[in-house]
Amino acid sequence: MFELTGDQKKAQDRILAWLKARDAAALTLGGYAGTGKTTVIARTLKIFARTKFRTAFCCFTGKASEVLGKKLAAEEALFAQDYCGTIHGLIYSPVTEPDEEGEEAVLRWERKPSLDYDLIVVDEASMVSEDLWSDLRAYNIPILAVGDHGQLPPIHGRESIMTAPDILLENIHRQAEDNPIIKLSVLARETGRIPPGRYGDGVLKTDDPESVWHFSSPGRVMFLCGYNNTRVALNRAVREKLGEHAKGPRPGERVICLRNAREKKIHNGGLGTLLDIKERGEHHYDAEILMDSQVKFKGALCRAQFGARYPLDRDNPAYRAQKNGYLFDWGYALTVHKAQGSEAERVVLIEERLPSMTDEDWRRWLYTGVTRAVSQLVIIGAEP
Repeated sequence: MFELTGDQKKAQDRILAWLKARDAAALTLGGYAGTGKTTVIARTLKIFARTKFRTAFCCFTGKASEVLGKKLAAEEALFAQDYCGTIHGLIYSPVTEPDEEGEEAVLRWERKPSLDYDLIVVDEASMVSEDLWSDLRAYNIPILAVGDHGQLPPIHGRESIMTAPDILLENIHRQAEDNPIIKLSVLARETGRIPPGRYGDGVLKTDDPESVWHFSSPGRVMFLCGYNNTRVALNRAVREKLGEHAKGPRPGERVICLRNAREKKIHNGGLGTLLDIKERGEHHYDAEILMDSQVKFKGALCRAQFGARYPLDRDNPAYRAQKNGYLFDWGYALTVHKAQGSEAERVVLIEERLPSMTDEDWRRWLYTGVTRAVSQLVIIGAEP
């Protein structure tokens, strides 16, 4: 097992001093991709292995919490008294009642009155919304928020809690130096320029637009772009490849939430998979969706939003209907802003710089897009 580097050891010492002094309700640890944030957390909290110290490790999505759990287990830093799962599973309980078929239907989610933990660790904290952060803080339990301060601010109408972290990790860990995606993330963050070329197995940049179909099984690829119109066109193209383009949304398809609904604990940008969907009248679907946050959603969806720009134009006949339905769309293609906090094994990123972007905005946009990929990445763009 390798030793902590100098900056990692300093971060560990700072966290331990904070836990001892309890002089602040929350502490933020920011680190770029490859700097070893999870390693620092695991090694630090492992110090409490022989005590009854209880830690709740949580992430916004179920996938992220699974990844975190595996990393903690590999470091032997997850104990029987700890929790590792989603934020929603940690702090909310469903309020249900039987539906017409006698099954329990979720009416709303309520915050649990108390939590029996000594510390809450929030990973991927850059995507935590203001209301979620407020609900976490309400328990008066110390919170260690960990995230990537190089990413875009969240899409929930506020600055990220990771905008100015208390502790910074900025040196790429030697175990990550040879990772081609990490190398591209550094180029994106520092220069905003990634030259065309092949950087590793399944990691490349090209100016050929047909490379959008570089990977087989497009339904298992995350397609990222800058413009809403591109997102709509890509979703349509993916569904054509899957043979679904002439049909409405079907069970098994990926969808994305486009508007917050706090009572259902679904958030703008949240991804999920359709479990069941049926037509309800002219303007709505009745749907059941398993969100990646592990929240199971049931409700009426606005039919006109599927395959359309967001928000709907006021002259759209279904504009009024959206008030009585939740807003979802197909989730194969996303804007980079909507993809924050999500990741996929394979990503296709189309470079699209919005006219309003400053150079700093562009570097953050490109860095955020690149770091959504876990193992394979195709970037489509011109010579910088």
